Amino acid sequence: DKTKYYVKVYIQDDDGSGKLIMPRYMAKDSLDGTVYASDIVFKNTFTPKPDDLMVSIPINKTVVNKSSKTITPEGFSFLLRNVGTGKDIVVKSDKEGKAKCELVFTENDIGKTYDYRLTEVNDGIKGVKYSREVYNISITISLNKNNKLVASFTKNGEVVTKLSAKFVNEYEYIKDGNDPDENPDGDNNPDNKNPDK
Repeated sequence: DKTKYYVKVYIQDDDGSGKLIMPRYMAKDSLDGTVYASDIVFKNTFTPKPDDLMVSIPINKTVVNKSSKTITPEGFSFLLRNVGTGKDIVVKSDKEGKAKCELVFTENDIGKTYDYRLTEVNDGIKGVKYSREVYNISITISLNKNNKLVASFTKNGEVVTKLSAKFVNEYEYIKDGNDPDENPDGDNNPDNKNPDK
């Protein structure tokens, strides 16, 4: 509260009794102002700090198997790069091919826009043709009327309400002299793990 009060106090003995009285004149904002005040009141407004905002970018990984030997979508890597800072986040897909990049924003990010680039990492798994998909993502942070941080997004230049990414790889078994013969059911990967990974 930036309100200012100005007070004048006069020492008087109006009735000659020797008892002093102190009538006062009090004005708000200016000593000579016309806004008089009988009480001094200050009002403060408290606005709590908004909670941090987490933005998730879910990733879906699919592997198209082109031969009798197969691999799962587990363990593939994805890189999210902050274009402005060069800072990287790397995540790996689970057994269902799911992964997620998570970003946390604070009140210091209000009014700012951040640009990111999401790609798949080529880990060099033999027989895999990696996706070359690129997602250019922009995230803008603002504060709504309820004092909550909110984010708006664009993906590859288009405004979206939610972020997501999909990568599709192809796998074709390549046999070399060190590989054992395939078993009758065509599964030479009984633990269902990605070969050479």
